[in-house]
Amino acid sequence: MNTLLIRGEPFGPFQRLYVFKDNEKIESIGVQMEDLDEVAFDLIKRYDIKHINLSGARLYMQGIEKQLKEAGITTYSLDDLTFKYV
Repeated sequence: MNTLLIRGEPFGPFQRLYVFKDNEKIESIGVQMEDLDEVAFDLIKRYDIKHINLSGARLYMQGIEKQLKEAGITTYSLDDLTFKYV
């Protein structure tokens, strides 16, 4: 199973995204907040990801989860993503 891990950095210039396939990291990238949706959904599509793990300050990551859920439905026609806080 492929998984996307998003490590939120509320005070850093980048959000860190990691793609795991069978618990092995296969890709990592740092993105600015304004590019997060586009890059995240590119990875989701490329690796057929359905599970997203969120790591970082809980309130901050809840905002990212909401942002991704809204973009998934309105822009990318995806409503079957599962989010988990790790």
